[in-house]
Amino acid sequence: MKMSWSAPSTPRKAFTLIELLVVIAIIAVLIGLLVPAVQKVREAANRLTCANNLKQVGLALLNYEGANGAFPPLWGKDPAQTCDVHWPTRLLPWLEQEALYRQYNRTRTWNDAANVQAATIKIGGFLCPSVGVGRSGPNTAPGGKEYAAIDYTPMRDVDGVLMQLGLVSIPGQNLGIFYNPQAPSVGVRLAEVTDGLSNTLMLGEDAAMPVAMLNGKLAGGDYGAAGWAGPYPETNLDGCNPDGTLGGPIAMNVTNAFEFYSFHTGGGNFLLADGRVVFLGQRIPIATVAGLVTRSGGEISGNLDR
Repeated sequence: MKMSWSAPSTPRKAFTLIELLVVIAIIAVLIGLLVPAVQKVREAANRLTCANNLKQVGLALLNYEGANGAFPPLWGKDPAQTCDVHWPTRLLPWLEQEALYRQYNRTRTWNDAANVQAATIKIGGFLCPSVGVGRSGPNTAPGGKEYAAIDYTPMRDVDGVLMQLGLVSIPGQNLGIFYNPQAPSVGVRLAEVTDGLSNTLMLGEDAAMPVAMLNGKLAGGDYGAAGWAGPYPETNLDGCNPDGTLGGPIAMNVTNAFEFYSFHTGGGNFLLADGRVVFLGQRIPIATVAGLVTRSGGEISGNLDR
């Protein structure tokens, strides 16, 4: 009689439910640790890109001044013309945008049909990569296009309310580096920056325009169409209160209602007249920022590297 023999079956190995839950929990913890680190690295890269944008615009401004004997006017007319031209438009040839400059018709308004195609072309060097809000709604141009935004702004002067409140002392001359109230279409010469190039701001961040922002969140509404072509040429330093109302001791990052506003944590990037870009903490005293805004106010800013 034949006897059949077979090896005992090996039990199949598998995860128990508890083991599976433990593995999932470990993965979730690792992801929770990894995501903030990735976000931090991404933001650091964005901040550097933003600073480089300002650096390139600063070089363009200084080269423009060297070629023309003065900075571009904030919002001025060409000789014998009636239409104002925004300062970034004049800067295009110095930013390797010569073709776009030729395409823009400076004898027509910025939002004229003749300029829609040019004014809706986005320029990466005008945009902070940390801005995470869409602007197509308030920035709608004819034909459903979107006016191309700009996140950097000069300051015209310091608002008198800050002096009335005693937050800022009255400067000798309350004029920003590009502000020429006696002749708006004539640019300011470098020699007129008597406070010193390292003590005077050329540009700072006023990001997400024209979308309204308040303390890191969408505030609802907007400020109307705006972009590098116009019509938002400049603003003046009002300072803010914590609730976003103007005329207060906070220099930045409360509201972008024509004030300095950045999406970078803890401060913002600023371009000085010597071409240097500095990151200023958002707790910087309003009086220090006011002194940086004026080109000939006689203020001394001190060390800005922080």
